[in-house]
Amino acid sequence: MNIEQILRTPQQLRSKAETDTINTYLTAQLESAIAAADEPNANKWALLSMIFEAQMDYLRVYALFESEEYYAAWCLLERIEIAIKGIFRLYQFVEDEYRIKFIFEYIRKLQSLFPYKVFGSSEYIKEIVRCGICNELVTLRKRCGHVKGQLYMGKMCVHEIEQSHFVGMSIVDVPFNKYSVMGVTSKTDDSYHYPQIEYLMSVIDHPFNEWQTKNYKIFKPHREYQTGRNEKCPCGSSKKYKSCCLTKPGIETDHTDFLLTYPTLKSKLKMNQLKNRK
Repeated sequence: MNIEQILRTPQQLRSKAETDTINTYLTAQLESAIAAADEPNANKWALLSMIFEAQMDYLRVYALFESEEYYAAWCLLERIEIAIKGIFRLYQFVEDEYRIKFIFEYIRKLQSLFPYKVFGSSEYIKEIVRCGICNELVTLRKRCGHVKGQLYMGKMCVHEIEQSHFVGMSIVDVPFNKYSVMGVTSKTDDSYHYPQIEYLMSVIDHPFNEWQTKNYKIFKPHREYQTGRNEKCPCGSSKKYKSCCLTKPGIETDHTDFLLTYPTLKSKLKMNQLKNRK
């Protein structure tokens, strides 16, 4: 199996059978290196497995978009982001041979399309922390010698929290843990709307299509809103309607244009449909 060629072209993977075969192959190579006590090769195969998992998770995000499981996609984007930061510590990319830089860039772009603005931030005091490699206690004054984030015989060193103490919860707009979105925990209790993601999915053919956004303000006609003069303005400014957009040409609203680097089949079809309506 030419694993290098496969990892360099993740956009060509199509079926679950293919990905299962590759996962089995990577696992077998890692286990073989560990059995031979060959740490350089064990770390190599562990890193390639991490790269492949990040690629597959990125593809899964779009599958979740298709099934309208937006919060689950949001959580998966965060996990990929964390995993890729770990990969960057282990491997210096000459170019973007495994599309990991691309994925990291587009994670940020996708996250910007979500409507989430308010998050919960839990505060804990870590009381007992152990090294994930040797299981030794880790304290401010005591270190076992293993470096967090490094690979040892194919296993990444992490600090495992064995015991902690909950201190409190804060409401923030810039979260440390992005999964802690206020007001949603799954598809069944999701009251948010995702028009930008829905539009993106209507114009791209594949997760590795290249695109960017341009954000600006537009005015929507006043007649589209049933708002009293003394009620909050629909633009979201928290001002009264009479003191905000009522004096403007319309309701000032955020608007996003999607700019594709190369036309896609879906975008061409959408353009033809718009032309036929005129």
